[in-house]
Amino acid sequence: MNETSGLFLVDTGSQVTLLTSAFAARAHVGLDSHAGQLTISGIGGRETLPVNQAHARRINVGKIAFNDWEFAVVPPQAGGLGKTEHDGILGMDFLHYFDIDMDLAAGTLTLWRLAGCKDLHPEWKGDYDAIPLKHTPSQSVTIPIFVDNAFFDVMFDTGAPAAWLTHDAAARAGATDAMLAKDPEAEAGGIGGRVPSVLHRFQLLLVGSGQFPNATIVVEREATRSFYADGMVGWRFLNARKIWISYATDTLFVQPLGNK
Repeated sequence: MNETSGLFLVDTGSQVTLLTSAFAARAHVGLDSHAGQLTISGIGGRETLPVNQAHARRINVGKIAFNDWEFAVVPPQAGGLGKTEHDGILGMDFLHYFDIDMDLAAGTLTLWRLAGCKDLHPEWKGDYDAIPLKHTPSQSVTIPIFVDNAFFDVMFDTGAPAAWLTHDAAARAGATDAMLAKDPEAEAGGIGGRVPSVLHRFQLLLVGSGQFPNATIVVEREATRSFYADGMVGWRFLNARKIWISYATDTLFVQPLGNK
């Protein structure tokens, strides 16, 4: 950005792209002199962050370049996102313009700018899953999963470490309050704060053709939060070697580990 390199978290669970104040200063990003407020929703509810609007002359991600791009800059005292160990977060306001191809084994990210491509598939060697995805109004994406007794629509979040279900979704899967009361507490939270949660073991989780028996999933202890999906699942839980989020075809392609 502005000829200054930075390390950014690619986060499909974030609605907006954010810069840390330290990186903004290093990259000589122009700041609006008047601080504003940014309200972001997440599994922890809603958080209002103090931010400055920023203007970058140029941003490059690989060979892709944009001129005159606006961002929000979060000060360190904002907590949560303001204390990220990265230089910022690439959110869906930026990422939804591309198909996102992640080779986790090789540690590479490829962004494709595609238009009018409806018969598209990865040229990967070996088998892979093709999971339908939906777009939310905030440009996040959701995918279908199955847990024990029910199907769910959960957010696919590359910034999430594992899987999380709302209290209501867990109940539909057969997890009663009595069961949850016996489960160990879990650390869970996000934008808006900590969510009282437990670790519950389900008999089976299905994501595409991937089967996860005896899956341990973080579950909201009480139905006290509002969230637009039944939960979320992170890329680490997919046991994936490669992932392609294709907005052009509304498909999440996943190649499991072991396939080459």
